[in-house]
Amino acid sequence: MYGAMVLRLAVMIMLSLMANQTLAKERKIQTPYLQIFVIDPPKPLDWSSPKSLLRTTLWNGLSLDYAPNGHLAVHVKTRRPNAYGVSEVLTGMGRTNKMKTLWDTFYHEYGLSAMIREFSGDLDSSITTKEEIKKAADANRLAIIQVQLTDEKADLLMEFMSNWIEFGSFRHYGGNKNVPKGEGSGCADFAVYFIELAMKGHLPSDQWMRTVHLPYELLQEAPGRKSKKVSISSILKSTIPWAKSAKEGLKFSIPDPEKMTKWIMTYSAPFTKRVTIFPDEFQPQETLDDSMIRFQTPYSRESEQTIIAHWKKIKL
Repeated sequence: MYGAMVLRLAVMIMLSLMANQTLAKERKIQTPYLQIFVIDPPKPLDWSSPKSLLRTTLWNGLSLDYAPNGHLAVHVKTRRPNAYGVSEVLTGMGRTNKMKTLWDTFYHEYGLSAMIREFSGDLDSSITTKEEIKKAADANRLAIIQVQLTDEKADLLMEFMSNWIEFGSFRHYGGNKNVPKGEGSGCADFAVYFIELAMKGHLPSDQWMRTVHLPYELLQEAPGRKSKKVSISSILKSTIPWAKSAKEGLKFSIPDPEKMTKWIMTYSAPFTKRVTIFPDEFQPQETLDDSMIRFQTPYSRESEQTIIAHWKKIKL
């Protein structure tokens, strides 16, 4: 029995070495490129019902983890510096105060409206993002998607980042927002949009999405009635399931770090949790036209001082 176990282990190691040798002969990514760092939550979120999602979200949140619901970060490296002398950035969308967000949700009794409510946001610094990526890697909570870019694509991604900073979109954190128009976003929608820009929407992002209908009963704001408070405790006691359609609830869709990690592991080499994508290997298929990527933010321009400070904050 012991001999059989040793033999199986030897075969696994040999197959792993063969896979790594094969990978070494494959194309390697070069500048310019995009990397998306996917960080799983400390414990899996349970999306089976509003109650179970809230319970697992609270558990992670109260643990004071750096990424209680998971996190996505963006790394873009170009060959040509922009007008501010920046050619490499590392950042992600975040809330300016996670504890205040949690407190406001409790105190103001937003109910499930907290999932779509706007909170004060900002771009994470490259220093903070680097530290969180290291923590995630050490805890085996990190997966990576990297995409080869052309110079033109790299410029497009940096132009989007520039607009995001220049018009203060970073100040608006929340779900169900129009990211291409600069309305604001959470960390996941923000990061995945960079992949969509790089790939013209070609990647199967539908496999990464978590979509539910938030029951109107559990929302503070709902059509056809006055605003009402929905306490956390009432949701935890509730047996109300996700709504079945737009008639019964508000559609909510978000890229899910856990689903993204599973997708990455399906296509990555053994033990790497990393997928490298070369767009020229895909059949031409464009699902994002110019009207979908035209930045039309509703916010006014930030001061030059704020713009310079943010480029300094996120550059590598």
